[in-house]
Amino acid sequence: MGIVIQIGALAVFNLTRLPYESNYDSSCAYAQIVEMWRQKRILLKDWAYQTTLGIDSPVLLGALFYGITKNAFTAFGLANIVTVIVYACLFYDILKQADVKKKKYAFACRTVSFDTIQHRTVGLYADAFYQCRFLCV
Repeated sequence: MGIVIQIGALAVFNLTRLPYESNYDSSCAYAQIVEMWRQKRILLKDWAYQTTLGIDSPVLLGALFYGITKNAFTAFGLANIVTVIVYACLFYDILKQADVKKKKYAFACRTVSFDTIQHRTVGLYADAFYQCRFLCV
């Protein structure tokens, strides 16, 4: 149940607070999704890529959502939510394949899950779950 609450909180944050938490790295991703939709290309013409192409992040999905919403913040927030759910499902599947018993799921989730990454200490929480700095990949 705890993971559902965490994902819910991240979803609310991604849909309501994203414009207020933007920085240089995330604003480049927002601009990139808009331009990807405008050019209808994954690898953009006349684009100065900084450190990544963005194809291994929520950027691709964000471009698709931008085509629907016409709002870069909403689009990227939706893409982040889908990415977080995929992370959670993959983590669950890894534990299941490792034959971790249900009683140990809670410990494993507390040890490795979303709430153990400190917000604003190193910045990894922001990187992984609502901004776009690609340290999570």
